[in-house]
Amino acid sequence: MQNYIFDLYGTLIDIETDEESESFWQDMCEYYNDFGTSYSPMELKRRYHEYCNREEKALIGDYPEIKLEKVFLSLLEEGGGYSPIDRYEWTLLCAQYFRALSRKKLVTYKDTITLLKTLKQQEKRVYLLSNAQTCFTLDEMQKCKITPYFNGIYISSDYGVKKPSRDFMEILLKNERLKVKESVMIGNDLTSDICVASKVGMKSIFINSYHHDVETLQKEATCLGDYHDYVQVDSLTDVLTMVKEKKR
Repeated sequence: MQNYIFDLYGTLIDIETDEESESFWQDMCEYYNDFGTSYSPMELKRRYHEYCNREEKALIGDYPEIKLEKVFLSLLEEGGGYSPIDRYEWTLLCAQYFRALSRKKLVTYKDTITLLKTLKQQEKRVYLLSNAQTCFTLDEMQKCKITPYFNGIYISSDYGVKKPSRDFMEILLKNERLKVKESVMIGNDLTSDICVASKVGMKSIFINSYHHDVETLQKEATCLGDYHDYVQVDSLTDVLTMVKEKKR
């Protein structure tokens, strides 16, 4: 196999976030009110979800992906606030503050770096296909020191569509001129990562990172229909073993 297409969170990076705690929304409320709004924590939370839904409804397709920067800016401007700097720069700083407050854990899995290094040493091509927000994700990839290993990075918020949409995968395949038969999708979610591979007829590797039981996995796998061209493993270490064995 020449081309390795990875999911990010739950596959290469182990992350935990909490956007529900009262303290989180209290801190975000104080942040916004420093720029002229007058939100209460619960009002800010309510409007955040309301604006996310509004942005999603404005998009076309079965699996739309919004840009959260628009939500953060709407919360400022429709809340009567102001930006003392360039609006784009402010929304990016706000987004990163939002993520930093909510983030409880951010580490690479054991063997993430080793696997990526091994693939590059074997002169394989490595790509990212992630349902995520660019305003968070690029910074977190840098923090985890994995960015240099990728030949191409595709994040759903940049394209307005997310996995398991066939369109998202086909954007990557077309832009990078990849052949399906020479590519494999690797991810930890049957309903998005493995499902999108099934839609284009690509082989895939499912990593059961969260140790779901058989009943849960069988239920999730119903979205795959007659597609069975995937291997299930328990961890990224298993993927590394497979890659090394294929080299022999």
